[in-house]
Amino acid sequence: MKTKFHLLLSFVLLGFVANAQNQDKQMANSIVRNMLVYQMMNDFSTVVPAFFFVPGWFVFSSFQVTHVPVFVDEAYYSTAEVNGTKDALHKELYEAINIDFFPEIPDDKQMEIRVTDQNRLLYILRFQRDADTLVVLQISGKNQDEKSFSIAGGELFRIVKKDKHGVSYRKSEFLGDTMHMIRDYDSKKEMFNHTEIRFSDGRLDTKTSFRQRSLGKRRLISTEKYHYLNKQLSSVEKHNRNGSLLESTTYVHNLDNKLVSISKNSLKVNSVISYSYDDEGFIKKKTFHTGNKDYSLKYYRDNGRVSGFLIEGLNNSYDNELIFAINLENQLSRLQHKKRYNSIPPMVKTEEMLFDYHSNGNIKSIRIFDVQGRLTKDINFEYAYFNL
Repeated sequence: MKTKFHLLLSFVLLGFVANAQNQDKQMANSIVRNMLVYQMMNDFSTVVPAFFFVPGWFVFSSFQVTHVPVFVDEAYYSTAEVNGTKDALHKELYEAINIDFFPEIPDDKQMEIRVTDQNRLLYILRFQRDADTLVVLQISGKNQDEKSFSIAGGELFRIVKKDKHGVSYRKSEFLGDTMHMIRDYDSKKEMFNHTEIRFSDGRLDTKTSFRQRSLGKRRLISTEKYHYLNKQLSSVEKHNRNGSLLESTTYVHNLDNKLVSISKNSLKVNSVISYSYDDEGFIKKKTFHTGNKDYSLKYYRDNGRVSGFLIEGLNNSYDNELIFAINLENQLSRLQHKKRYNSIPPMVKTEEMLFDYHSNGNIKSIRIFDVQGRLTKDINFEYAYFNL
C-alpha cells in the first residue's frame, strides 16, 4: 500500500513539474513571438527590439514604464499609449496570432538558434533550463548586446539587459497574495525605479511608484488607486507625490461583463477606446479617439479565430490590412500586408511573408517579398543543441 502511495505521489509531482515547464515554454514563446512580429513589421532591420509587449508586464522602452499591458482583459489596458503605425501594427498582430514559433524547447539540452539574413547574422537565441528556471537569451549579431528573460512557474520574473552602458534589469517578486514588487535599474540614466503593487481580495488595489538615482534618496513619484463596481474594474486614479490628480481612467462594461470603453483623461491627452462585439461575443471592432489620431480596427474571423484585420485612419494616405493564414498544424504559414491607398482609382500594394517549419514544428525560415514580388529578406533559423 505504501509503495502504491509513493508511486501515485511521484506521478502527481511529475505532473506538476511537467505543467510548470509547459507554462514556462508558453511564456518563452510569447516573448519570442513578440520579437519576431516586431522585426517582421520592421523588415528585420531592427536587430534588438526596443520594447516588448509581454503578458502580465508593462510595455517599456529603455526601461521607462508606461501603462500599457497587453490584453483586453488586463487590469490597466490602454492602447491609446501606442505611438506610430508600426507600433500599432506590431501590437495588434502580436495579439492576433496566438501561435508558437518554437513549440519544441528541450528540457535537458541548451537550444541555440542563429537567426540569419542571407548569411548575415542578425542575432542568436538561446533557450536553457537551469533547475526550475527557463532562460531565454538574445544576443545581437551586430554589437553583442544581450537581453535575457528568466521564467519560472509560467511567470517572467527577471529581465537583464547588457550593452555599452552597462547592465540594466527589471526584477519582479510576489510577496504572498497581497504584494507584488517590481524593481528596475537603467544603467544609462543611473536610475532606479521601484513599484509596489498591492492586492485586496485578489484584486489590484494600489500601485505606488518610486524613483531613486544611484547616490540619491528614494522619492515618491505617483500613486494609483483602483476602484471596482460589481467586481469589475471601473476606474483608476493617478496622483502625484503632492496628492494632485494627474490622470483618471474609466472602464465601462456591458450587461455581459464585456469591456465596451476605456476613457483616459490627463493633463497631456484625452483618449477613448471603444469596443463592439459580434453575436458570438468576439470583439468585432475597436475605435480609437486620441489627441493626435482617430482610427478604427475591424477584425476578420474564420470559425471564430482571427484571420486578419483592417486598420482605417491610422495613415493619411492609405489603410492597413493584414491577412494571415494558419495551417492545420496551428502554424502561421502566410502573412499579407496590404496598403489600400485612398486614391482614384483605388490602388492596393501588397507585401507578403511566407513561413516554413521543421518537422518538430519549430520555425525554419521566413521569406519576405516586396510589392513587385521580389525576395527582399530570406531569414533562416539554424539550430544547434548542447548538453547541459
